[in-house]
Amino acid sequence: MKSNFKVLLFYIVLIAGIILAVVLLFGSQANDDKPLYSDLQQYLADAEATNDYNSDSTGNPLPKRTVIINKATVTEEYKVILEMTVGKEDGGTKEEKFVYQASSIVIKDIVDRLTAYDEVSTTLDLEVEPETVYPWWLSFLPYVIMIIIFIFLWFFIMNQAMGGKGSKMNNFGKARVKTPASDKTTVKFADVA
Repeated sequence: MKSNFKVLLFYIVLIAGIILAVVLLFGSQANDDKPLYSDLQQYLADAEATNDYNSDSTGNPLPKRTVIINKATVTEEYKVILEMTVGKEDGGTKEEKFVYQASSIVIKDIVDRLTAYDEVSTTLDLEVEPETVYPWWLSFLPYVIMIIIFIFLWFFIMNQAMGGKGSKMNNFGKARVKTPASDKTTVKFADVA
């Protein structure tokens, strides 16, 4: 009964772990109001076009939306914060703050584009926080933990396959035979017949 409980508990924990992993991997994708990378690219393109129009008004057409980026901050957690003045259709302007959570894949492209814009723009205040550098051995830690977990599971499964702790499966050659003691009184055939 105790052995069956351990096996049942193992499978319950295994199924719960799989469900938790699936929820963590796919559960955070339902947020639709999150700013997109294409929105950031459009703001940067509009700002570059506005800057080109303001600096050289002869050849460049007026962009559909005028954007002047006043301050751009790239944090250590790859968060891009743009504080900008955006032109409205009625001719006025409004101040907007755009926050985009970038990934490590696109952050270099964003920083390069903001740096290039900073070189030609007189209004941009660019702040890029340095990326945290972790020790090399820290990248191997998840693999070591997974190997330890698999080794533990292997020994657990092999122990269960061999019959568990209290099993007599491999003890069949170790019979405990009692030898007669010589100091006991013995009954002889002559005493009986």
